[in-house]
Amino acid sequence: MIKVEIDNKKPNADELEITLIGAGCEAGESVVVHLANGKWIIIDSCKSDGEVLPLYYLRKKKVNLDIDVCYVICTHWHTDHITGLSEVVGECKNAILAIPSFFNSPKVFEALFEDYVNRKSPIVKEMYDSLSIIKERKGVLRQPIFLGPRDEITGVEIDGVKVEVRSFSPADHAKELYDKMLASSTLHNVAASDLETNMCSSVLDITTNNHLLSVLLGADLECNRKEGRNLDCKTLCDENFQLGWCNVIKCNKKYGERNKYNYIKAAHHSSINGYCPELMDTKVDKEQTFITTTVFENGAGIRLPEEQMLRKYQSICDNYYITASHPKPLPVKDERSVIEDMKNKGVQEVKVVKPECGMITTRYNITTGARTSHELQGCASKVNEELILRFA
Repeated sequence: MIKVEIDNKKPNADELEITLIGAGCEAGESVVVHLANGKWIIIDSCKSDGEVLPLYYLRKKKVNLDIDVCYVICTHWHTDHITGLSEVVGECKNAILAIPSFFNSPKVFEALFEDYVNRKSPIVKEMYDSLSIIKERKGVLRQPIFLGPRDEITGVEIDGVKVEVRSFSPADHAKELYDKMLASSTLHNVAASDLETNMCSSVLDITTNNHLLSVLLGADLECNRKEGRNLDCKTLCDENFQLGWCNVIKCNKKYGERNKYNYIKAAHHSSINGYCPELMDTKVDKEQTFITTTVFENGAGIRLPEEQMLRKYQSICDNYYITASHPKPLPVKDERSVIEDMKNKGVQEVKVVKPECGMITTRYNITTGARTSHELQGCASKVNEELILRFA
């Protein structure tokens, strides 16, 4: 059972609402955005306790999924961003599906089908099923749109102010590299190569044409992992401009036009790989910008964000929030045996953490750019010293 209290109060027609959803220890991520005038977009998908969380949130808000969701956007095809995507596409019958430009290639679709048949990969199945659903529809809804580094996806106008949604990535070069590698390899082998899926992730920019409100949703886009890349790097973009955040900064005119962002969803769970010093130094106002993040944890012991990065983001932003604030729970089937084993080894107290999810909802007035509300639901929390020590 999901322990998140969500009221049914919808944002006003002139409010931009960003809700970041994190499935806690289950490592999923989704963003639900109200653009204006009752129009919504869903970015990525995740599940918890069998619930597709973006759909769960919108149902609680009594949003008409058939009519009011205009776009479903898949930033990239990693499990923690794509689980439940086909259910989202199936429920949102009036929504256009947007996927990275990587998929705009006959070679990729051929490889996708082959991978689906041979390996039954759950990730590939979500994409395959999503594309199969829209293929049965009519007109413009029958075809996905492909996200590249310059594309405006949609716009909604209210009171003379237009809210624009556009993609800043993936870079054209990422698609070129994938096409080249697919000519001599399989989709599975390419996905495990040096050109990682995160480098093809789509960063989304939401802004008003009165220049008072700007939001950056970083998905999982990473920096180029060249020798010398570190938290203080400010000089490598010129030579590494073909991929990742360097491409966004050096090659995207609209990014260059932005002033300080009101809101940033930190890339790649606030990891060092997703941290771009140029972005954080030039586009973040320490007191005014809100930065949010989700958690990632897997069976191999990788846990994000790390203590170093929690402290780094906290040092540059007074308003830094995370969707989950507790360690990974013990598997239910092993809970009793693990507890008994720990007690036999002299552990005095064992706490069993139950899985939860967290949501961070922030609203802005579209006309003035003023923040109108900021709410934390479930296990979401502001990043402070206590939370950092718990993570460490």
